[in-house]
Amino acid sequence: MEIQQKTTDTANNKRAFITGNFDANNWASIEPYFKLLNDHDVKSVEDLHQWLRNWSELDAAISENNRWVYVR
Repeated sequence: MEIQQKTTDTANNKRAFITGNFDANNWASIEPYFKLLNDHDVKSVEDLHQWLRNWSELDAAISENNRWVYVR
């Protein structure tokens, strides 16, 4: 049995929550996104799913930046 790997081209992944001027090296750029997540009202399952997608996107952007800093 052959295992298939799914590859993702991160250059083609569009962000929905984070804007283009996001700088993961600058707390002033990161903090507003955490405030948005903190202030987001979760009143339904769809609200929760959206909150999780937004959190995941923010976490991925910060983590990716941290990996690049480590590599350099």
